[in-house]
Amino acid sequence: SCSAQCQVKQRENPKALFDSDFLPPSRRCNLYKMKCAFCNVGSRGDLQPLVALAFGFRSKGWDVVLISEERSRGIAEEFGLEFRAVAGDSVGIIFEEEYAEMLAKGKLMAMMKETE
Repeated sequence: SCSAQCQVKQRENPKALFDSDFLPPSRRCNLYKMKCAFCNVGSRGDLQPLVALAFGFRSKGWDVVLISEERSRGIAEEFGLEFRAVAGDSVGIIFEEEYAEMLAKGKLMAMMKETE
């Protein structure tokens, strides 16, 4: 619920809830708090820029959540970001012996056809 000061300001000026000047971030109405989900499926190199963005958004007062594969939980927790896991592991296949050999031999297309 809003603080009493927020409720008074809302009655005086309904648009005030969107004005960041009338209350410090800790006293703003949570109903209008900005939220953003950052989603990723891929390698750590794909994930790191999203972690930087999420960290930046959070430092500006946004509620953020990072959504990725379970193996990415560590980096999210390292930066104190809320994390939600999706099923699967899009990169894990390259660590399976058969596919790692194909990749090492440059047979990327064959590997992709086999995993369709």
